[in-house]
Amino acid sequence: MVDQNRWAVLVCRYKDDTNDPNTTTIAELAAQWRPNYPGVDWLGPNWDTNTHTILDHYQRLFTATGRATTNNMPNFYTAMSHGNVVLDRTVVLPCLIDYTSAQAAIDDQANSGKFQTDNFHRAKVALQQQWGLDPRDFYALIVSFQFPDWGSQGGNYDGGPGVYMDVRYTVNNGSKRWGHEMGHAFGLDHSRADANDPGFNPVNCRSPGPDYRDPWDAMSAECCYGDFDPDYGAKGPGFNAWNMRSRRWLDETRVWHCPDEVFSKTLTLRPLHRRDLPGFLAAELPPMKATSGLPKYLVEFRLKADWDSGLPRSCVQIHRLDGSVGQFMGTHSYVQFSLKNNPDMTAGDIFVAPGGPSPIVRVLSIDEAQASAVVRLSHLPDFIDLAAAANLDGRIEVSVIAADAALRHFWQTAPNGGWTEQFPRLGAGNTAKSVAMIRNGANQLEIVYVGTDDHIYHNWQTVPNGNWSGEKIVNKGDQAKQVAVASDANGNTLIAYRGTNDKLYVNAQSGDKSWKGEHLIGTAVRRVGLASNADHRLELCFIRADGQLCHRRQAQGNDYETWQQPETLFGDAAQTFGLAAGNDRRLEILYVDAGNRLKHSFQTQPAGAWGVPEIVAPFAKIVAVSKNRAGLLELFFTDQSDVIWHLRQTAPQRWERAARRFAASALQMSLIQNQDGRLELIYRGADQQLYHDWEVAAPNSWHGELPF
Repeated sequence: MVDQNRWAVLVCRYKDDTNDPNTTTIAELAAQWRPNYPGVDWLGPNWDTNTHTILDHYQRLFTATGRATTNNMPNFYTAMSHGNVVLDRTVVLPCLIDYTSAQAAIDDQANSGKFQTDNFHRAKVALQQQWGLDPRDFYALIVSFQFPDWGSQGGNYDGGPGVYMDVRYTVNNGSKRWGHEMGHAFGLDHSRADANDPGFNPVNCRSPGPDYRDPWDAMSAECCYGDFDPDYGAKGPGFNAWNMRSRRWLDETRVWHCPDEVFSKTLTLRPLHRRDLPGFLAAELPPMKATSGLPKYLVEFRLKADWDSGLPRSCVQIHRLDGSVGQFMGTHSYVQFSLKNNPDMTAGDIFVAPGGPSPIVRVLSIDEAQASAVVRLSHLPDFIDLAAAANLDGRIEVSVIAADAALRHFWQTAPNGGWTEQFPRLGAGNTAKSVAMIRNGANQLEIVYVGTDDHIYHNWQTVPNGNWSGEKIVNKGDQAKQVAVASDANGNTLIAYRGTNDKLYVNAQSGDKSWKGEHLIGTAVRRVGLASNADHRLELCFIRADGQLCHRRQAQGNDYETWQQPETLFGDAAQTFGLAAGNDRRLEILYVDAGNRLKHSFQTQPAGAWGVPEIVAPFAKIVAVSKNRAGLLELFFTDQSDVIWHLRQTAPQRWERAARRFAASALQMSLIQNQDGRLELIYRGADQQLYHDWEVAAPNSWHGELPF
């Protein structure tokens, strides 16, 4: 194959054209043409100030002559190809065509397409006869007449790659148009948009769709965001990442290659065409092996500068390719749209690929001064349940159940922040539908979960902060719908659960991790919760099948079988609840009553009787509560639209009157302390994805929602 850097630019003139390209300047051409073309918009003032000869002008545009001082084609393609195409072997040659301009006008009027092809052939004959060069020794030919013959095409001409455009495009259109037409000669086709609106046409392009509908890309050059260029009239924009990859120009060592598994990755991108800056220039997103064995989507950052200075704004973009890598013509890149319907995504924009589970791109920030964009790339399943606990070293760990029932976990890489980017499974075949989690009496994290077969399983760290033991069944006869877990007075793990028959059961470990056996409490229940009293006896709270909120307390801290008789709390019905204790060691229950009001009650003394309930907020749907670093409780709850709200205690058992509304929604929440005491809210959003928010330095000051 001929070197793609070897092009022949044939500056052609008809035999009745007396302008010698070696001596006639661009300004002189303009002076000759103005009387013959009155009022045309393509004879602008930049023609009158261009004192370069025709040949010198072409040399500057197409060869290294203009590389140091102008936005010429070698500079454009060096940037767009990541250095694979530098056009350092391009030659510019004047050619005299044995044909008159009058004949050209007649033939062009009769059949423009045939006229251009015939002219291209005449130029190839001139190259052979006048210069003794074989056209086959060049990758492509550019045939450009120093006469306005209305040619503007690129692709295959007379058996090989080529471009046919006249001198006007060298003065008025620069890399904006030459980048496009030469792109055709390299095999690129027009770029398109995966727009929801079939009429998407942001620059009012006159050409009908679907072509020319990605104005951020040079392969939509008829209708794209170019910018003024003082030497050649216009420049830019650049090529998108998929167009670059389709020509094998994209520097794959500068691409973040996504793993073939679930992931969540925060990444800093550099501008796509800035190889001089360190870091990633693009990133992949699944589905895997979708296009020529490669992932379907490419994410890129486009800085409003250099070749992209004509863009409306700096942005993150995502494209896919219809076609195959290396295919000559017939391939089309498609720009994607965010949930806000933006193809040029800025901070706060989110892209969710169609279908599911889908990759998601969230633009976190764009810093033009630092030429960088921070994005969060995730390919996670939907989630149906979560639980969180803190390691002995203070790192929070989260267990989650995906929509495919796979049990996974992820954790902080250091206390107080930084999270793993992978969500590994807790066992290759382990599946679950309900999960609970504690740090047990041995300071090991322990997970208890209901499997998809309804049996109860557990898994625990073999040492604090360490690896996991592997799945173990609790008891082959134990079956459940929902499970709660706590440590008893001896530090052994105790579980309470709603059986598949809706009855309430408990079971407890012996010191060797074996289980003592299922014990029936007897009451039919909807939901179960456990908490430890100040005297280490466990408090079992539950919602009965009739909706009544009840509790039972261990008779002794180390006896899992003997519990005080069922006691109805306040004669009140509940839909859900949360339990916690502050520094005063009195348990407090927050619950949503049958009227969707948020209420609380608390022990009148540690491990004592419960007080009369009070309304905390006039509305609630789900709750999450935990002790903060001041030893008081903080509460998160959602309204009936799943929007998150926040309240703090001002003193033990005394709550603020006005809740704060967060700009986020949740279907499930877990509230937990970091090692330094700052609270972190981990939640499953309305889109079934995972998010978190956390306290910053000052009380009541929260970072804001971030996805995992």
